[in-house]
Amino acid sequence: MRVDIRDRDALAPELLGTARALCHTARAAELFDRALAANAECRGQVALTDDGSLAGVVLSGFVAGALGTGALRWVAVPPGLRRRGIGRALVAGALGGLDRDGARLVVAELPGDAASGPIAALLAAAGFEREAEIADFYRDGVPLILLRRRFR
Repeated sequence: MRVDIRDRDALAPELLGTARALCHTARAAELFDRALAANAECRGQVALTDDGSLAGVVLSGFVAGALGTGALRWVAVPPGLRRRGIGRALVAGALGGLDRDGARLVVAELPGDAASGPIAALLAAAGFEREAEIADFYRDGVPLILLRRRFR
C-alpha cells in the first residue's frame, strides 16, 4: 500500500470525523482541534491511501517559549493498517516539517508501560533517544518517558 503524507488541509471534509476519532484521548482531541486552527504549536498531517482514504494522523509543532524545540505530540494509525510503514511515514513527515521550519531538536513524551512499546520502538527507529524519566507520573509504577531527537 502506498500512502501520501499531506498537511491536514488536504483532508477531505468527510474524513475529518474519522481523523479526529484517531485522537481518542481528551488531550489528543484538543491538539487535533488546535491543529485545525493552523498554529505553530500544533499542526497536523495525514496519511492518505491511493484511494483517498485515511491511513493515519500525526500532530506536531513547536514548544512555546523554547527556541527551536519541536514536539511530536500524537501519532495514530487505525489497528487494521498498522505494521505497514504508515506510522514511520507519518513520523518522517512530521520530523521533516519541523526540520524545514528550523527545529534544533524534537521531544516526545509517552507512558513507560507495555502498551507504549510499539510507539517507543517506532520513535527509536526514527532516531529518538531516551532523555529522562519521571517515576509514577501516569499512575503508580508508570513513568513518563521523555525522548529527544536532535537535528543539529
